[in-house]
Amino acid sequence: MAKHTLRHAAIRQPNFQWSRHATLPVALGHLGRPDDAAPVLSDLCAQRPDFSVAFVRKHHLISNPDCMALDLDGLRKAGVPEA
Repeated sequence: MAKHTLRHAAIRQPNFQWSRHATLPVALGHLGRPDDAAPVLSDLCAQRPDFSVAFVRKHHLISNPDCMALDLDGLRKAGVPEA
């Protein structure tokens, strides 16, 4: 349900910032579902070709280091490259 809702929101409002599109791959990575994250990441990378763990670390506005680490870990598990 959440996957469908997030995907639907990203499609209906494509002008959302990259960080909104990264939420679903983070969740799917933590759920151990990188295959489900792949099409979402493909869409995200089409809009933001420089998207990577390093990009998120540099540009995300998360100020809590534990939350940032959790997001970065989910992205890695989803298959996002380091750089």
